[in-house]
Formats: sequence, structure tokens, C-alpha cells
Amino acid sequence: MRKLDNFYVKNKLKDKQVFFRLSPVIIPEDDFTYNAKKITRTEEDAYVHKFKLTYRDILKMYEEGFYTIEKYEFDRAEALAEETMQTNPRD
Repeated sequence: MRKLDNFYVKNKLKDKQVFFRLSPVIIPEDDFTYNAKKITRTEEDAYVHKFKLTYRDILKMYEEGFYTIEKYEFDRAEALAEETMQTNPRD
């Protein structure tokens, strides 16, 4: 079986940056064919969310201005988000 590769996208919206790691699902559930990890970063905070997306969701993201980035850029955003969440824990 061929390994399906992750891909990474980014967009800057007003005062925040949004990064996604999109991972193809081996056995899709309904129309949900990708697992997504979303990192939203502002100057002082970061949020991480995980959920499933459809192919149509991803096409819409590109239409809204998201663009493909290299893995290292997502990894850097993920590390900074984890550091921010540790120094600014939520109650």
C-alpha cells in the first residue's frame, strides 16, 4: 500500500496566522477524507484544534487564500504554539 503524504497550508487573516497539517485518511468516513491539525497564532496566544475535513473543505480553503507551505514552516509554528500554551496556560 502506498503511503499517503501529509501536506501543509497557511493563511494570514487580519491579526492572526492559521496553519494546517492535512493528513489523508486511509479509510474515509463518509465524505471526510482528511485529518486536520489547525494552529491559530496571534501575537500573544496560540490555539490548536483537531478535526476532519472533506476534499471540498480543502478546495474552499485554497479559494479563501490558503497556500501550500513546507513542512518545516508548520513544524516551527507547532513548536511556537506549544511553547506559548505552556507559558500561557488556559484555565
